[in-house]
Amino acid sequence: MAASSQSREDVILLSHALQAMSDAVILIDERRAIRYLNPAAERLTDWQSGDVMDKDCGEIMNCHDGAGNPLCGGNCFGWGSLLELEEVPYAEMSIRDRFGRLIPVSASHTPLPATAEHDRCVVIVLRDLTRKSEEEAHLREAQRELLQITQRRERDAERLNHLAALLAEKPDQRLRLDAVLEQIRLLMHADEVGFRLYLSEADAAALQLPRSVGSALVWPQGDTEPLAAVCEQATLQFGDERMAELSIGYRRMPPIDRERSVMLHQISYLFSLALASRLLQVRTQRFSTMEERARISREIHDSVAQTVAFCQIAVGGLRQRLEKLQPGELDDQLAQVEGALHDANREIRQAIEDLRLFSTDTHLGTIVRALDRYARNRNMKLHYDDGSEEIAEKLALPVETQFTLMRILEEALANVKKHAGVDEAELSIRCDEQQAVLTLSDQGHGFDPSRSVEGHYGLHTMVERAERIGAQLHVDSAPQRGTQVTIIVPLAQAA
Repeated sequence: MAASSQSREDVILLSHALQAMSDAVILIDERRAIRYLNPAAERLTDWQSGDVMDKDCGEIMNCHDGAGNPLCGGNCFGWGSLLELEEVPYAEMSIRDRFGRLIPVSASHTPLPATAEHDRCVVIVLRDLTRKSEEEAHLREAQRELLQITQRRERDAERLNHLAALLAEKPDQRLRLDAVLEQIRLLMHADEVGFRLYLSEADAAALQLPRSVGSALVWPQGDTEPLAAVCEQATLQFGDERMAELSIGYRRMPPIDRERSVMLHQISYLFSLALASRLLQVRTQRFSTMEERARISREIHDSVAQTVAFCQIAVGGLRQRLEKLQPGELDDQLAQVEGALHDANREIRQAIEDLRLFSTDTHLGTIVRALDRYARNRNMKLHYDDGSEEIAEKLALPVETQFTLMRILEEALANVKKHAGVDEAELSIRCDEQQAVLTLSDQGHGFDPSRSVEGHYGLHTMVERAERIGAQLHVDSAPQRGTQVTIIVPLAQAA
């Protein structure tokens, strides 16, 4: 009697447990007929126990595997477990509820052997995997989006590298604006790109870029409509100078995207550097051209112009005094004019030769050859101390620096010829990593530099020329002890 009471209590307890379980429990007999559904199974399938009792489970649940194949006959997990009396602890499949909706579930199948009280049956425990399937679907979607983002960033990286290569082309090459704007449009995933140049007409012409103050240059050029919706703009600056402006246009307003803003900042930075580099070069070339014109003007004024002016004055004087001059005096005056014209012609030829030399060679040996010719034309001898000529052939300096050094040394040689009382001089060239030192010395009369009048011997002009190239000029001299002119050129500044 006690055992029977305990058994009834166990059955009641088991019934309560089945009623309270969150997992669906279904009992199938050896005829594959449904014998029991707990409340969780009713909620999962939308079937009531009374409606499906003794009905074929395959017709009610319509089970399929993960690939969508029907599980029936020998493929049925429950039927196999029942026949073999073997447990199937875990399987994923799908069932259909009362309204035909597909529900992903995990299932465990536990066979119960026949006893005196009941036939063989199998207990199927189902767990709804809808949330798991949704999470897996979300995960797959996230992975797909991540792949798309990765692929897009890889494409953007390639395009950014291509843009950087276009902008990094040599500054003396014309900027391929059409290719640059197309890469920017692709990088920004935009419909149109606007470009407006704010530089002067001279700068724009030198850069060979279109300049439109009133309206932006729209890319692609085939578009006739203006930018549909200018959402983002970036200014290309060089210091405080506004060079140009980029406008990124979209036909539909895109959402706010920090990544796109960062990309636009990178693009504008690269574009600004490229444009500034080209602008700096054209302005430097323009300034160098102006400096070269000023230098040639000074050279002409210092030599040929003065000689021609002397000839003009002398000829004018001869015309006024022609009737009063004796034949011998006339010959002397004409000889002076002829000599002056000869000097002017020599100066012109030398200037042309110097320009030709300095346009083809950047080594200091050019100065040595020019000074040799200058000395020979004046019946002078120029010597070099040991090693100077070899150093000159190896040392490269900018053309402007070389030309200025040559003019200073020519002036120094002219002073030797005119004032030192000798026709020989020696040039020494020494250099290290920081500076080059050129020294022209003679053994002539010498003078006292502290008593020299400003402008005497052309010292003032020589000092000014040295300062223009960042060099220092020192004169060491004393009466009857010769003169030494030293020029110190900082190599870093000269380069």
